[in-house]
Amino acid sequence: MLRAAWQLWPKGFSGLPIPFFIFGLYFTLKREPKKMIHEIPWGKGLPLYLVIAAPWFVYETFTHGNAFLYQVFYFYTFKRVVSSILNQAGGWYYYFPVLLLGFLPWSGFLPALGFKAWHGRKDEKVFFLGFWAVVTFIFFSFVHTKLPNYIFFLYPPLALLLAYFWESFSKKELISGSLLSLLFVGLLVTAVHMFAQKKLLPQEIVGNLNQVTPVLDILMVGCLISFLTALFKQRALVFSGLALTMSVFWLVLHFNYTGIVESYKPMKPLAETLATYRTKTPAPVLAYHVPGTASLIFYSNAPINNVNDPDAFLTLWKTEKYYGFLEEKTLVALGNRLKPYRLIDHKRTLYLIANFR
Repeated sequence: MLRAAWQLWPKGFSGLPIPFFIFGLYFTLKREPKKMIHEIPWGKGLPLYLVIAAPWFVYETFTHGNAFLYQVFYFYTFKRVVSSILNQAGGWYYYFPVLLLGFLPWSGFLPALGFKAWHGRKDEKVFFLGFWAVVTFIFFSFVHTKLPNYIFFLYPPLALLLAYFWESFSKKELISGSLLSLLFVGLLVTAVHMFAQKKLLPQEIVGNLNQVTPVLDILMVGCLISFLTALFKQRALVFSGLALTMSVFWLVLHFNYTGIVESYKPMKPLAETLATYRTKTPAPVLAYHVPGTASLIFYSNAPINNVNDPDAFLTLWKTEKYYGFLEEKTLVALGNRLKPYRLIDHKRTLYLIANFR
């Protein structure tokens, strides 16, 4: 409950429904639904959850009213499941490469882990962890909006299963797992170099890829060392090498490259630009079907009228001074009907305009 409550602050209230969904399916499949009521400490957990989670919801609801409730419960929760939002779509296969990349440098052990988990499914702990992993993967594969971080729920049960079975891995399984991890990383490094050298991507992205390759080399070295120690069945050294490699890789990636990832998100810099302009020339803000207006409100500290009907937007746009937020496709579609307007700034496909000088 504590983890679910803290998860709500940055990522919404999905931290409680998803574990509840997994537990519910698990106990139903085991034909023990009463255990979900009696063995989970709801009496202590729910009050703790509400104490941590409720203040933010209450404050935001009183501050922004229906706009906040619409964004959090409908747009960012329900609509993510039933449709693709923010251009974040993907096919049924989307999470297969995400899992291989996200579980590095342990990805090579997934085939052996799956084999052992299947044959050990009569063990209640193994069955539950495997069920948790499989249900999470299938559920998010059917969700229409897809992002790599959605399957973070999948990594804890996989890590626990790997730890549970590690001592039972044979020399052959240690070698094959280490070799597969080495091959995965090798293919990843090759692909990054190929895209960078052949200039198959925009120059900005190529430059960022070149910065990432030294970090991938850390993975390569760690996987190579683990493979060599696996040849001599040095189980502890294989584990230590991969664990150390993983820790260094993610620490370096986090502290050195978070800024690169954030630079691809247009809302924050445009919202800050809007805030600067509004201090000089105050005017209301009109948005046409712009996703992520919660971030826009937060960073600009401005009330946003997000209109979803083009005629209503144009009617308001012509009545008084407005700053406008539109996506590029909307700007093109409305065309001359928006004029006169001036372009203040744009990032990626999001535009900030005004109908006054």
